[in-house]
Formats: sequence, structure tokens, C-alpha cells
Amino acid sequence: MASEVVKICIIRPTVILFEAAMQGSERIWTMLNCRFYVNEEDWNWNSGSRPHFNFWVATQGGGAVRVNGVEYRLHSGVVFLFNRTDQVVARGDPEQGKVGNFATHFIPDSLSEPELEMLSRRLSGRSFRDCLWLMPALRDLSRDFSFGGIPDDPRLGTRLRLIFGLLDNEPDRSRFNEGDREVGEVVERIRRNPASTYSVEEMARSCGLSVSRFSRRFRDLVGLPPNQFMVQERLRTAEMLLLGGNESIEHIAERLGYRDVYFFSRQFRRHRGVSPSRFRRGFNA
Repeated sequence: MASEVVKICIIRPTVILFEAAMQGSERIWTMLNCRFYVNEEDWNWNSGSRPHFNFWVATQGGGAVRVNGVEYRLHSGVVFLFNRTDQVVARGDPEQGKVGNFATHFIPDSLSEPELEMLSRRLSGRSFRDCLWLMPALRDLSRDFSFGGIPDDPRLGTRLRLIFGLLDNEPDRSRFNEGDREVGEVVERIRRNPASTYSVEEMARSCGLSVSRFSRRFRDLVGLPPNQFMVQERLRTAEMLLLGGNESIEHIAERLGYRDVYFFSRQFRRHRGVSPSRFRRGFNA
């Protein structure tokens, strides 16, 4: 039963976060700050308990971060979601340049805290260096908070929830061991170009595996069969296009390889629980 719950959380975290964002004022998150920093060369940081959560993303430099006694290597793209009780000790390595980071401190509603504490364990210390949408999304969030945003603006909290959900959907590349290299390359190829059409037979042949063995190794690696993973990658990309731009739904569907916008909308609703237009309205409300 536990593994089933984990798989549901991996496949559909954005649905949970989006629905929470639409449940009214009792689900409002208060954002205390939201900005980018460039720290001094001898940067050191010690942080005990805090009254808020801290979403922290490294943007440059290197060093180490120790969270509750566990040390992580610090480099651009490493993400941390510090909860209220995390004990954090961090230091920069001057030979790798000044440490830069994005940070937002926020106070969630009480109903969201248990999920955020679980999310913290899943995300903290992971590298999203190759996640091309992340930095633009953080820059947009920082800009909108700085110019006219108010701490309890529900739109800002909604956007932060969606970023968390999308990060939780990203494959964990640390799980790719040498034996998974060929299959991992197929996963990355799908992620880089989700609009392309791939047959399972072609993917298996490129790895020198039978279809059944390839499908089994693929599922062991990412938690989904190949065809379902391709659908999820298309929808993840659709979420980012809906989240960060004004393209029409028809154009987004076409960019992602759908010949029929109505089929795209039905598939989005079936997997995400809301239509593309409602998803976009909820984000911009």
C-alpha cells in the first residue's frame, strides 16, 4: 500500500497543490520575501529554528550545506526546502566563486504543512541544474513579488505551489546508475523533446534490449511505463507553457505534437483534474 501512495504522489503532485490553491482563503500562503542574492566570498550561514519555511535554490558558486547533520554538495541548481525546525549550516568555497542563491520565505496554511514537510525530504539536496524552466520561473516570481506583490496575494502562493509540484515531477537523475545509462539516455531524450513520437520498439532497439526487458527497466527507473511517461512529459511541458506565457491552448497543443486540441484538453483534464483553461485561470486569478 505504501508504494502505491508514493507513486500517486510522484505522478500527480501538481493536482494536489493546484486543488489546494483553489480552496479559498483558508489555503493562502503568506510570502515574506522573494529575491536573488549574491553572497560574500567567505559566506557562512548558520540557521536554527525559524517561524517560516524557506525555499532556497543555488544559482552559482559551490560549497556545502549541512541539514540536520546530513551534508550536501552545493552547486548551481541544488534545491532545498527548509522547514521550521531544520538546523542548517552552510559554507561557500572561495575557489568556486561567490555563492548565489534564490530564496523565498513563506508561511503556509496549516493544512499544507504536513505535505510540505514530506516534500522537503523529497526535494532537499537534489540537483535541478538541467531543469531549464526553473530559473525563468523563479525570476518571474521574484519580479512579480518585488513589483506590486503583497505578502498574502493568493496568486503568488499558487505559483509557488505549482513550482513545487513541477519539481516533484522531475526525474531524480541521482537514481541513474551505470546499468541504467542507456535507458536514462532515452528518458532524457523524451524530456528534451516531448513533442516527438517514440515507439517502445524503437526505444528498446536503441538500447539493445527486448521490448519486455526495456519496459521493465524503464519502469524501475522512472516509476512509469514508457507510454505513460511520454504523456506525463508532454503534460509537464504544457503546464510550464500555461504557467509562464500567453500562448493559446491551440498553439501549445500543436507545439507538443497534438493534432487535435480537443484531445489534448481531454487528456490534460484526465491526468491533471482540471482543463488547461481552468489551470491557467487558477494560476492568474
